[in-house]
Amino acid sequence: MNTSLAPAQVADKVALDNRTYVCCVTRGLPVDTQLFPPLLNANVPYIGLIGSRRRWSLTIKALRERGVTDEQIARVRAPIGLELNAETPQEIAISIMAEIVMLKRGGTGAPMQWIGTVSETDNANQNEPR
Repeated sequence: MNTSLAPAQVADKVALDNRTYVCCVTRGLPVDTQLFPPLLNANVPYIGLIGSRRRWSLTIKALRERGVTDEQIARVRAPIGLELNAETPQEIAISIMAEIVMLKRGGTGAPMQWIGTVSETDNANQNEPR
């Protein structure tokens, strides 16, 4: 039994909702131009595409030619992930998940490094609700 889906069928055949974070790890432009138009109509908080900036620029051009609006295209995070200079598959996965957690939790992606004093933390803790 063949269980594979055509790219254009994914949004209709896979359960997508406001808790679904979509990471597109496709082989290139022919798949992307079929996958994205229906996917961009799904009520999902995150759509990301792995690949280079050049690939994404070619995909944007092709999507526009298919009638996809700039507003819809802006929903896609591409290239996917936070800039960590990741090289290994594991590092790339961490960069992708870091971006997803950042967006889900409302983070900024800025470093958490802080150099301060104990008294500053004590004062900050006094102002926090209990």
